[in-house]
Amino acid sequence: MTPCMTLSHFFWVLVQICLTRKGPGGERREELTIDLKDVPATYNESCRRLRIVVWCVFESDFGRLRDNKERIFRASENFERYILSNLHPYFDPLKPLVSEWFNLLRLAHTHRGFEYRAVHDRVLAILDRVLGSEDSELDALNEAGLQVLRSRKTQTKRSSVIRMQPTGRHPLNELRMNLNLQNPDVPS
Repeated sequence: MTPCMTLSHFFWVLVQICLTRKGPGGERREELTIDLKDVPATYNESCRRLRIVVWCVFESDFGRLRDNKERIFRASENFERYILSNLHPYFDPLKPLVSEWFNLLRLAHTHRGFEYRAVHDRVLAILDRVLGSEDSELDALNEAGLQVLRSRKTQTKRSSVIRMQPTGRHPLNELRMNLNLQNPDVPS
């Protein structure tokens, strides 16, 4: 695997998140989950376009995925038309990052020798510059993400507490005893 391929994989993961997720927390966009019969025709059309893009670039068979991504790299207007225009609005502050990274990868794919000359450093420079900027929209993204993480940690702590049974035995041993299973690794 070449350095350019490695960075391409990471790039497409970011793009998939920005296309298929809404806001912090990673919930799938409603346009990808709702029944199209239940929405107005204009909204239905935009949902349909998004679903086609997601399928063509992420969910179809390997050969079709390769061909579609190759077409996007060959003509940058395809990237604007199919990818950037369909990113969830929450991720709008990341559009400059995604666009610049795409152009760097396009250059690296086109000029094979270039990919071995500090392509990782160039991607890191893009990430540092865009994510390290004093942009209030990016700060809002970060704060929203942190709030979701805090909420999930609190929920996880509450739901993962294992309470001792009144018998004083570990709940897993209770279950094993009921199922006639033995496991000496679980404390009594």
